[in-house]
Amino acid sequence: MIIQNFPDNELKSYIDEIWYVDLNTQNLNDIVMPTGQVHLVFNLGEKYTIFIDNQEIQVPDFALFSQYNKAIKIKYKGHIQQLGIAFKPFAFLMFFGIEFSLNDKFIIDCKTIENNELMKNLIKEVLNIKNFEQKEFFKNIENLFIRNINNNVEIYFLEDMINYIETNNGEITVKELAIKFNSSISKIERIFKKSFNITPKSYSNIIKFRKSMEFNDPLSFYYDQSHFIKFCKKYTLKTPEALINADELSLKYILMK
Repeated sequence: MIIQNFPDNELKSYIDEIWYVDLNTQNLNDIVMPTGQVHLVFNLGEKYTIFIDNQEIQVPDFALFSQYNKAIKIKYKGHIQQLGIAFKPFAFLMFFGIEFSLNDKFIIDCKTIENNELMKNLIKEVLNIKNFEQKEFFKNIENLFIRNINNNVEIYFLEDMINYIETNNGEITVKELAIKFNSSISKIERIFKKSFNITPKSYSNIIKFRKSMEFNDPLSFYYDQSHFIKFCKKYTLKTPEALINADELSLKYILMK
C-alpha cells in the first residue's frame, strides 16, 4: 500500500508531499534518485540499510535525508512501513533551523534534534497513530507544520532562489541567478553550500532531470541524447532504456507520479 498526500493549503509552498508505504517484502534492493527535496523518513517496519561510497550504513528509525546529487542504493530486509515528508529545501530550514553543512552528514538521526519542539511533537504524533489510512492523521501532521510557519528575510531569499530554479525547470546558470538576485556568483554559491549542502549548479541539474521525468520529454531538456544518458545513469544508475522497465520501488513510484 502506498498513500500520497499533497497539501492543498498554505503548506503546499513548503511541503511537496507526505507519503506512507506499507509493504511486505524480503531482501528488496531499491534505488532512490535525487529530487532536490529534503526527506524526513520515519521507519516503523524492519530496519534497512543504504549504500554510500560502497559502505553499507544502517538508517536510523527517524532519519533526515539531506541533499545528495547521485543515486542511492537501499536494501530492505523485510516489512517496509514508512512515513515520509518531502520538504522544499528552504522549508526544512524554516521549520527546524538546521543548516545541513553544519552537520556535514547525508543522514541525520532525528532523535539528536528532539530538543526542537516541532520535531518532538512530530515524532509523538507518528508513534501514537493507529491507522495511517485515516485522512485525519495527515491533517494532524499538516496542522503541526502550519502552526510553525515563520518566514523571515533570509528564508524569503532562499525560497525565492529555489522557486526561481524550479519555475525555470533547472535551466538556470549560476550567473543568471546572481543577476536575478542582484548578487555575486561567489555569494550565491556560498549561500547554497551553507544552507543546502549542495552547489546551485548541482541543484539545478537535479531539478532539470526531475522535470524531464515529470514531463516525460527528456530531449526537450537536453541538447543531445548522450547528455541525457549521462545524467540518467548518475541519478538512477540506469540507462534510459532500462529505466522504462525499472522494477525498483522508489524509481517506479517517482516515474509514475
